[in-house]
Amino acid sequence: MKTLFKAIAVSSVIQALLCVLLAFISYLFSPTTDFLFEWVIYLYSPTIYFVSKLGNFSGESNIFSPIILGIPFGILLYGLIIGLIFT
Repeated sequence: MKTLFKAIAVSSVIQALLCVLLAFISYLFSPTTDFLFEWVIYLYSPTIYFVSKLGNFSGESNIFSPIILGIPFGILLYGLIIGLIFT
């Protein structure tokens, strides 16, 4: 069980660092590297869609909130899946 939590933590931290790194690189060298952040959005689109359907967001919060909440949820969910696979 301890190994599972370590694997979940390590995979979640790696995913979070990669997301921040790709967002930072795409911001620095925009517009030539915008595809990197689009790739992150595409990778976490199932969890973004899930959050948008359950959130009942309206107005401007419908634009940003599913992304802001869906990516961390996806990081944790994919971390759990990766941790279960490797242990």
